[in-house]
Amino acid sequence: MATLKTFLVFLVLLSHMHVVSAFTDGNFQRICNAPNWITKQPQPALEQNVGNVLGGFHAFTSALPDGGWLIQWNVPKMTMLPPLLQRFVFYHECAHARFAAPDEAIADCEGLRHMRGDSGVTPSEVAQIAAFYAQIGRVFPPPGCQW
Repeated sequence: MATLKTFLVFLVLLSHMHVVSAFTDGNFQRICNAPNWITKQPQPALEQNVGNVLGGFHAFTSALPDGGWLIQWNVPKMTMLPPLLQRFVFYHECAHARFAAPDEAIADCEGLRHMRGDSGVTPSEVAQIAAFYAQIGRVFPPPGCQW
């Protein structure tokens, strides 16, 4: 019975998901491609816009039972960020899926690397991201990150 209930919850979640980038600042649109953690084959992460229900997070990435990934966007918090930080949060959350990494420092570093290679990032922009992180008590880029 518990398995049936879990499956029904999963179906409800799937009905509310999008494969295209759910959160966008209007100019930036990307799809997060990440390896399925079961098959290891790349596939787009599913994305879902949610309200302010993520415990203060701007976004949250989690593994799905089918091996895919789900990125949930806390839209009220995301809209308060400047476009640069919105873009970085995308790369950060995608890094959680791309590297199956729950570690925030890994997601920060790999997200920054991907952002630099994909859309470019200047030292001034990294300083802006670092200033934001300082406000929440984190160091950016993380120690040892070679971006």
